[in-house]
Amino acid sequence: MNDHPLAAMTLASGAWFLSMALGAGALAATPMPVKPFRIIDTTCDLASKEISTTGQFVCQYVCRDRDHTKVAVVFSNSGSAQCRTPIDKKVKQNIKTEP
Repeated sequence: MNDHPLAAMTLASGAWFLSMALGAGALAATPMPVKPFRIIDTTCDLASKEISTTGQFVCQYVCRDRDHTKVAVVFSNSGSAQCRTPIDKKVKQNIKTEP
């Protein structure tokens, strides 16, 4: 049976793809360490407000926690939305560990 150049190229491509997939699988097998965190209650103050290009009303807040977490509240109808301030939110806070 005569080998067709396209068949040889397809086999080479398949071998390359398989080696890349196995290499990516090996990289994906090493999990990243999970950073410890806690969920806290905090109060957030209005920082800015805007209407997006899609017509949504966006209220942006900065919270009073130690990380000064930023929170956005989006309303789909800009006509009926008003930004309340301050607001109470639950936020994720990373627990800092000493090296």
